[in-house]
Amino acid sequence: MPAHADAWFHPGTTHLVCEDYAAVSPAGSPWTAAIVCDGCSGSADTDVGARVLARAALAALVDGRFVDPSTAAWQASVAARTLALPDDALDATLLAALVTPQGVRVVAAGDGVIAARHRDGRFELWQLEHPDGAPPYPSYVLDADRHRDYLSTFGDTLIARHRRVDGEWSTSTAPGGQLTLTLDPTEVDLVLLGSDGLSAFAGPEPVRSESGPMSTSIAVETIVGELLAVRHTAGRFAARRGRRLVRRTCPRRGWRPLDDVGIAAIALSADQECAA
Repeated sequence: MPAHADAWFHPGTTHLVCEDYAAVSPAGSPWTAAIVCDGCSGSADTDVGARVLARAALAALVDGRFVDPSTAAWQASVAARTLALPDDALDATLLAALVTPQGVRVVAAGDGVIAARHRDGRFELWQLEHPDGAPPYPSYVLDADRHRDYLSTFGDTLIARHRRVDGEWSTSTAPGGQLTLTLDPTEVDLVLLGSDGLSAFAGPEPVRSESGPMSTSIAVETIVGELLAVRHTAGRFAARRGRRLVRRTCPRRGWRPLDDVGIAAIALSADQECAA
């Protein structure tokens, strides 16, 4: 099945530098892949470290190898040392997707958002959150003492909130700080990876989400719905949709992205039309 990927990232209004990074496999690559890394604001130089980690993971994906987040962290650390970056510069989440003969394989290490648009235009999403706001970064494996201290303080279990195509939500846990999925390309035509910045859009007035109380935050499913409303998937389709969101939709509705946003998407057909 033809597949095409694109990525885009944008700084939030509260950040001086964008610590999100997103990338996809080069055009003409035999394997189609997408990746998003969100650097930790509490660690230095993670804007650079997120890029190094993403590129280390992408090197495996474009070779047709499903990425292991811990292995990617070790490989990134080698490159980081040549740049005189400490290991904690690699403190970043890692979300990756690879199109394989068995389906679209997705792994998320740390927090973030995974979304899948079904071929009837409806979509489902998975939102990963750490209850204490301290996601388990793959880079923690680089330092045994640091990893042990993190686990003793926070544990490594993520909360996985799943929104089905009918709009109903359920909650489970993702032990080990990772969620792995395989999405069926006969059912899904667009896969989106996003940083947790997708859940950090503020609005002018309190509103109620599908699954929560009144809040000035724009529901993550609303933001994801805007990004998945793609009619043409040729070229820079994810960048076009992201720019439309921040340049047109947000000013018109009084929304603003508080956090950095990074997205990478894979379209599983050639320039498919969709009614969404």
